Amino acid sequence: MPFNQKRLNTILNKMPSSLYEVVGNSLGDANFNGYLKASKTITLEDAKSLKPLLEIAKQFSVAPISNFHVGAIAVGDSGNFYFGANMEFVGVPLSASIHAEQSAVMNAWLHGEDGIQGLHVSELPCGHCRQFLLELSNAHTLPIAVANKKYLLTDLIPHRFGAPREAGEGLLDSPKQRLKSIQVLDKDLSRRALNAAEQSYTPHTKNKQGFILEDVNGGIYEGRAAESAAFNPTVLAVTSALNQRNLSASREVEINSCVCAQVTFANHSQSSMAKAVLNSITSAPVEHIDLKFA
Repeated sequence: MPFNQKRLNTILNKMPSSLYEVVGNSLGDANFNGYLKASKTITLEDAKSLKPLLEIAKQFSVAPISNFHVGAIAVGDSGNFYFGANMEFVGVPLSASIHAEQSAVMNAWLHGEDGIQGLHVSELPCGHCRQFLLELSNAHTLPIAVANKKYLLTDLIPHRFGAPREAGEGLLDSPKQRLKSIQVLDKDLSRRALNAAEQSYTPHTKNKQGFILEDVNGGIYEGRAAESAAFNPTVLAVTSALNQRNLSASREVEINSCVCAQVTFANHSQSSMAKAVLNSITSAPVEHIDLKFA
């Protein structure tokens, strides 16, 4: 979905001039991929910065079903600012959707962050997102800001489902797990899909999965599965990849290649849902790579 340029310009024009220069230049870059680098000019503690940045995050929202647009910003341990927005898909189960909070966290993870310092959201997180965020190893201290109010995640979900994730074992900071392909991988996209699967976060079912999309201009978008102990808040690998595409400057460029890499003997599969989601967006074929644990 294209930006509403008129709406975006209105948001940018209300920013302080120093912030306008940093944000406007980043959004106007043809290589923009969903985040702003750490800058002394950007402080989310200042409402004059936070409010317009959350409004910009909402511009990435794709909500043809609910028409309810939510924006989020995750602050990585690096100090970088990662946009997130909800995304819905027509014609498939609602569980394929990604929420803004999930979108921002996944965006940070796909850019190499192994932790986030805080999360800013335009709306109070729903129970689905609160449960998903419990997969972070710092969930017990994670600050979440909504409008002028600040919470800890544990304030919003005092009685958790599932065991706490220890440092080094949560979403974002779990180690890569080595996998082998059953097929011979002779293409770069196939090897990228294997690497994405190795980095996926699936402690609850061990169903490692990675997904790669390539557009007609050569843009590549990686996706990894990210499980929740409650299962339903799990983010599919294909949704993760589509999220990265949606947050980029190339969100409207046609997809021409898709590769899905998944452990062969898993006790459940995301393949049918991935196919349904993609059918609503592209006619590009999907190559499947079968994996096993090394």
